[in-house]
Amino acid sequence: SSGINAEYTYPLCALSPTTKQWYQRRVHGDTLLYSAILYTQYKVCQKNFKMPKGSGLTKPLNLSKELADLIGAKKDEKLSRPEVVKRIWAYLKEKKLQDPENKQFFTPDAKMQPIFGKEKVRAFGMAKHLKTHLTN
Repeated sequence: SSGINAEYTYPLCALSPTTKQWYQRRVHGDTLLYSAILYTQYKVCQKNFKMPKGSGLTKPLNLSKELADLIGAKKDEKLSRPEVVKRIWAYLKEKKLQDPENKQFFTPDAKMQPIFGKEKVRAFGMAKHLKTHLTN
């Protein structure tokens, strides 16, 4: 084997940068060896660690009636947050609601007003308007 003590071969992907620096200086002192071990352990972590389906961003959420009407969701259909945002972007582009001078902004039409209000909205701030319309 490589002569590395087994107690130091646990997955390193979860270590903080400070801990990794300590690991590099105290345990091995050899940057290339450390890098090889770190890369190997990172690949092992990456391969073995998968987010469970239906958690975090991919979690299906209930939509408010207004939001479901806006994005064309079926009755009682659950969608993830990214899917909702994707459909809203499609709606914005289809209806040409983006500000032509600054495409970061859009002006809500009558169908969007219950969710976003009447004022011009920055598209990257869309999430704060959606949070009240998405529930577990």
